[in-house]
Amino acid sequence: MAEKEGGPTAKAQLASPGVQRYKDATARLNKVDLDGCSKEEMVHCLHREEAEKLAALVQCGRLIQGVNQQLQEHLCKIRELKAIYGRLQAENRKLRNLCYFLDEDQLKAKCLASHWQIFGHHMAQVLRYEVASCLCKLAGLEGLLTPLKPTPRMQQHVGKVEQSCCHRKVPALERCNSQSGEPVVPMP
Repeated sequence: MAEKEGGPTAKAQLASPGVQRYKDATARLNKVDLDGCSKEEMVHCLHREEAEKLAALVQCGRLIQGVNQQLQEHLCKIRELKAIYGRLQAENRKLRNLCYFLDEDQLKAKCLASHWQIFGHHMAQVLRYEVASCLCKLAGLEGLLTPLKPTPRMQQHVGKVEQSCCHRKVPALERCNSQSGEPVVPMP
């Protein structure tokens, strides 16, 4: 991957002026008539060519160091991005687990709400039955008190109780046991 990123630029940098000078110098040496030169001129020319070659090699080394440094920087960035990616994946897993937990919690809450609603309906029905039972007992007791001295207020109250007890269509009150004064409730 790093070779693909740095490949074309490294080749272009290697074909820089130092390498070009080396190629030009070798071409000049081939053209020079070595037979007509003295030993000192040839040694001087060779030292100059060696210095140019060394300069070209030093420049190539620097370019390679630059490319290696860029590769190291890219590798460090890749490591950092992998670490960030790992942290994000861990956070994503935690959030997913939290969503599952909240969904389960919401489902439990709905189930609990429906159970409480059923319980409320049942308790309302039981309370209606108990109130009807108390009203029947009260009507029976007031029936026993009427031979004493009934007051107009008691007569009003007894009339209301009889109306609610006898005219209301409550299943528990429709079957009221006249002897005990308790309603007879059908078993479910």
